[in-house]
Amino acid sequence: MVCRTLLCTLMICCALCAQAQGTAPHTDTPHGATADTIVTHYASALDSLASVARERTYADDGTFSNPYYYMLFGGSPLFTPDLTRSFHAEGKHPSGPLAAHAEQVVSHSGLTLLHAYSHRPSTARYIATPAQPKATANAENPLPESEVSALYEPVPSIAPALIGDDQPLNLVVHRPNFWTLKTNLAIQFMQTYVSENWYKGGESNLSLLANLIFEANYDNKSRLTFDNKLEMKLGFQTSRSDSEHKLKTNTDLLRLTNKVGYKAVKHWYYTAMLQTWTQFYRGYKPNDPMVYSDLASPLESVLSLGMDYKAERKHFQLTATISPLAADLKYCDRLTLSPSFGIASGHHARWSIGSNITATTAWTITPNIAWNSRLYYFTDYTRTQVEWENTITIKANRYLSTKLFLYPRFDDGVARMADHSYFQFNEYFSLGLDITL
Repeated sequence: MVCRTLLCTLMICCALCAQAQGTAPHTDTPHGATADTIVTHYASALDSLASVARERTYADDGTFSNPYYYMLFGGSPLFTPDLTRSFHAEGKHPSGPLAAHAEQVVSHSGLTLLHAYSHRPSTARYIATPAQPKATANAENPLPESEVSALYEPVPSIAPALIGDDQPLNLVVHRPNFWTLKTNLAIQFMQTYVSENWYKGGESNLSLLANLIFEANYDNKSRLTFDNKLEMKLGFQTSRSDSEHKLKTNTDLLRLTNKVGYKAVKHWYYTAMLQTWTQFYRGYKPNDPMVYSDLASPLESVLSLGMDYKAERKHFQLTATISPLAADLKYCDRLTLSPSFGIASGHHARWSIGSNITATTAWTITPNIAWNSRLYYFTDYTRTQVEWENTITIKANRYLSTKLFLYPRFDDGVARMADHSYFQFNEYFSLGLDITL
């Protein structure tokens, strides 16, 4: 019953607003009704609606009895100038017993209801005659605010007159979808430079690169977020100078990032994040039969707890996760390669406890130029690992682009090659197909 009364009251609001616009063809309201009459009836209806708004319960049929769920199906208002001035006239209130107090009444009872339902006047088919005031007042002699509520007769239940069994509202409310999916596929030719001490091996050359990024992010627009990102990169090259291998990799990455966040304040979230990465294929060096890396050799996984900061502007997004507590697992399936990745000889894995910072940015410099970066930092206070991935994309059109990838890296927890430092660098420049879905 509460829900039916609520819906009926909302129908009154819609039709009265439509009458002010001259768009409601079926009304029983006297012709020539003024904006003051509309405001009067609307405010009277809201008086009886205020108690229902505070209950926050469900009706017997499962529908909302709380009118403040208007956001599920609300829209922008269609106000006529007269009606707008009646609710707020920049300090100059029109005549009428309620007009002098319209702003306070609307603010108290819920201006949002008028915003939500006034754009659907066609749903109101039968309109009850507005209640008449007990007394009168004018702009020159306004009544005290305490007496305003006593001016109007209570609005009777008009559900039978408004909604009949043979006239359903046919209102459909769709459950919101809080998931956002995004896929980027790129197949490109490229020119690559790899330093001689690059920790996965490789060779500078011309090659072909396939890059697939899939994102599935959840945000309920309230407190909870759940971000998932899968990155797959695989590039092959051939080299005439290499007599040992017909086909080698120069870019090889398989990385999965999962992050759960619970909003603390404005831009900050309590966060738990898991980052796991390895590669697809064996890594070689020119004319060298030795395998320098392979699938799960190494495999690294970092579980971190901390705070996540998110900031977004028109063309710039920043996400920074600061984790004072992080657990790092480095695993190597090939025992012969374990010492190369800082794992004790004869062991497959090494655990480290430390701190982690991971920051990602996306900057659309121009409509055709974008810069995406990822900064990763981990330390267990005895060693430090820093990676900074930068991808600059220049789009020729919707399907073609040029990419410049710059990847400096520092890791003093691995075996250092003779005559080389712990600093490593990888770069490629590519041109080809680039599709985002």
